[in-house]
Amino acid sequence: FFFQAEDGIRDFCLSRGLGDVYKRQGDLIPIALFLDELKSDNVDRRANSVRHVSSIAVALGKERTRNELLPFFSELLDDEPPVLIALSEVLGQFLDYIGGPKHIQLLLSPLEELLILDATHETALASLRKILPRADPQLASQYVSHLAEGKKLHLRSAAAGLLPVVPKQTAETLFKTLSTENDPLIRVALAKSFKDLHSDFLSAEQRIDFLSKSAKDELEDVRKEVFDGWAKHLPSLPREQVEAPLAASFELLGDQSLKVRTAACKALGPLAQWISSETLYPSIKGHLLSAFSDSSLQPILLSSLKQLAASHGGKAVGELLNPILDALLEDKAFRMRCAAAELIASGFFQETAIAKLRKLFEDRAAIVRSSAVIAAGKLAASPIYQGEIVSLVLEQAAKPNYLLRITAAKALFALISNVKPETRDSFIIPELIRLGADPVPNVQLSVLTTFKQQFNELKEIRSIFIPHLKKLQSSPGDGDVIHLAGELLDQFHTL
Repeated sequence: FFFQAEDGIRDFCLSRGLGDVYKRQGDLIPIALFLDELKSDNVDRRANSVRHVSSIAVALGKERTRNELLPFFSELLDDEPPVLIALSEVLGQFLDYIGGPKHIQLLLSPLEELLILDATHETALASLRKILPRADPQLASQYVSHLAEGKKLHLRSAAAGLLPVVPKQTAETLFKTLSTENDPLIRVALAKSFKDLHSDFLSAEQRIDFLSKSAKDELEDVRKEVFDGWAKHLPSLPREQVEAPLAASFELLGDQSLKVRTAACKALGPLAQWISSETLYPSIKGHLLSAFSDSSLQPILLSSLKQLAASHGGKAVGELLNPILDALLEDKAFRMRCAAAELIASGFFQETAIAKLRKLFEDRAAIVRSSAVIAAGKLAASPIYQGEIVSLVLEQAAKPNYLLRITAAKALFALISNVKPETRDSFIIPELIRLGADPVPNVQLSVLTTFKQQFNELKEIRSIFIPHLKKLQSSPGDGDVIHLAGELLDQFHTL
């Protein structure tokens, strides 16, 4: 493109004649700015200009956009990757600017060129996924079949990625053809597409076989797609045929790839309903401990286990997890013992929860004891555990070891909002006041510090502590205790 001076204003002309149709100042400004950005040495400015080219298309109208702007796009294909990425994104939004689906072929050619490039393959593919569903089904079939026959690997992998947007018969034919290729790009593309294919696509045996093989594929990007594929196709597959291969897929809980393990943890809860306990548990039992050892997976796995308990029964899940919990409790790494507290808090261990939680309350690591406090607070919300939890915490509050009494004080505060009012008033508050007068200043400080942290949450009962605070402030003792008691009294006076 280049600029020309005409009639006293700075006009422009593209190599294909786009510029000379604009003489009115209102039309000229956005297009002049567009061209000014495109001639910039800054690649980001050029890319940004391409992303806003729709304003030019609106000004031109559909016919001129087809005849004058689209040919100009082909001149951008030699630009740098950021500009090409922007162009590949824009083409997916351009169908209506050129007059709709009947002109879709005008976009397919530049997108095909962008498919070949590493930098723009994914964005061009995403654009094709947007526009091809609006094309005539026969045209879409012909185009994707053409890509599948391409000599370049990127075109064939694009065809694999576009199978969900073509008619079922075409998709089935191309799937069988592309499945014979062993290239990683095509295997990944087929695995990603599988979850979006028709639910009656291929026979049940062929779909089960594909998912079973994908679970053993050497590529993690193939293995992590397996569970989405199962989720899509399970409702249309015979249950008796899927139990064993689906259960075997959950051996990926122990996969070396975090992405794959994450996908397996997420899928365990929702998909477990399709598998009996007798079939599923042997496949997952040996991998649950390693999954729990990863702190990033623990919340995902716990959520799935709760879903598993809903479909298989909490008692059965508890029996499955008992050996896992025992191993976590005995582990030398404190983070594993913290994971044990999380597992206990899930509520799967009705008969053994309190005994195992007691062990964590008395752990040598403060962070583990803190995890036990959190677990106790969660369990106390359930009537099943509430009485035993209160008894456990009161037991800890009477321990000779002051560190255990500090843990008990924190636990008592954690219980306040979860127990019945009569339990709170008869046991929790009196014990907190007693610990607040503990002979060890560190225990007193723990009570006061936690009280200060939860001051707003304790609105209903906090005034009960005023006499105790006054006593602490006026009595000779630890300076930090006296100071903190005074601060809390000042908070009451401010109110």
